[in-house]
Amino acid sequence: MVATGSADGNVRLWDAATQQEIGPPMSSDARPVAAMAFSPDGALVAAGSADGNVQLWVTATQQEAGSALVAGAAEVDALAFSPDGKLLATGGQDGAARLCDVTTGNQIGVTMASGDPLSALAFGTGGTTLAAAESDGATELWDVATQAPTGAALTVQGSAGVSALASSPGADALATWNGNGSIQLWNPAGFHEQPAPLAVGPASLPAAAAGPTPAAFSADGRLLATSNGHGTVRVWDVAAKRPVGPPMPSYRTVTRLTLSPDGKTLGVAGTDVRLRQAATGRQIGTALPAAGRGRYRAVAFSPDGATLATLGADGTARIWNVTTQQEVGAPITVGGTGGATGAVAFSPDGKTLVTVDAGGQTRLWRVAAHQPLGKPMAADPATMVVTFSPGGTMLATAGGDGTARVWEVAFPANLLQAACGIAEVSLTRQQWADYAGTQPFQQVCPAG
Repeated sequence: MVATGSADGNVRLWDAATQQEIGPPMSSDARPVAAMAFSPDGALVAAGSADGNVQLWVTATQQEAGSALVAGAAEVDALAFSPDGKLLATGGQDGAARLCDVTTGNQIGVTMASGDPLSALAFGTGGTTLAAAESDGATELWDVATQAPTGAALTVQGSAGVSALASSPGADALATWNGNGSIQLWNPAGFHEQPAPLAVGPASLPAAAAGPTPAAFSADGRLLATSNGHGTVRVWDVAAKRPVGPPMPSYRTVTRLTLSPDGKTLGVAGTDVRLRQAATGRQIGTALPAAGRGRYRAVAFSPDGATLATLGADGTARIWNVTTQQEVGAPITVGGTGGATGAVAFSPDGKTLVTVDAGGQTRLWRVAAHQPLGKPMAADPATMVVTFSPGGTMLATAGGDGTARVWEVAFPANLLQAACGIAEVSLTRQQWADYAGTQPFQQVCPAG
């Protein structure tokens, strides 16, 4: 028996020996049929359509077997039954593979997101592993029980994409049909090769001119956000070296990325700043407004993830409420307009903000008052990166010239004695505000 699906949404069964159609077409008024699969015993046929639905049909009666399964909003291009016929795997243009219970129609476990559109699916021997072929030429392997990747993706050099998969029950092997016209056989040992470097793609000339190719780790180091220099942003699982969620189309030139401390929110800076869900890539709210006539130079979350600091091409730093996406307080004039470099970072307690302008001038600011804290630090003009020590007592700066500097930014344990020893006279209120603005004003030297 052969099953065919057509653009009119009809599914037809054919006798392979006589080449005659069996019964009338099966139609559920679905959109064009893009994928089909028989159950192992031939009792069911599944048809995936362009609207993301999958319909099961009983081949003996040519009647629908329950309601349509919803496999997402994107076109379903790949279907595969598990060897026991109890599970149906679906995949398509959204780059996500899903497992459905054939009897109930419910999804089993979580969605397995590979990122790139899927062209084929196949279960391994015993049904414990699911292979998903991607349009970029890689084949991802997933543990059916946990919906977690089992190791590095299978890749063939020079492949333009994998269009078909087949598993061999007897040999427990997997065959991939590659876009370069070759067929590759994989044995189980090869399913667990060590991961290769993350292939984020070469930087384009516009991106290179705008500064370093942006990347950002989550606070726990488990996630890494990258831009490939061509407007595509991805979040990666560092340990598995696999993408988390689908690729995110963005600006032609992404200038900076930042992940919230909990790793759930991604900030993408370009001509404006957009917040996205790291797991799904979906945009959160509306974009923060443009920063003058250029691109944002820096963006950073506060330690609690409640606020976001930005530095625009106009030399102005702003602090935003992440939930409301409204600006908090007045803008902070950092200076150094033009250029592509700059940096912002919060201290570990979130009370201090450090900024680096396009000329490399580094300065501390009181977050609550939006006022400068002390005098600027004479950093190198090439300074592009700043970070506080875990205790917030030191600040490290680094630049494109390969030079790193460490600054002591904490107040001395005995502030009064230290200030008196340096100045030898009491500070005026203005001097106190300039050098010790976060502390209550006091006379630093004894009278007389």
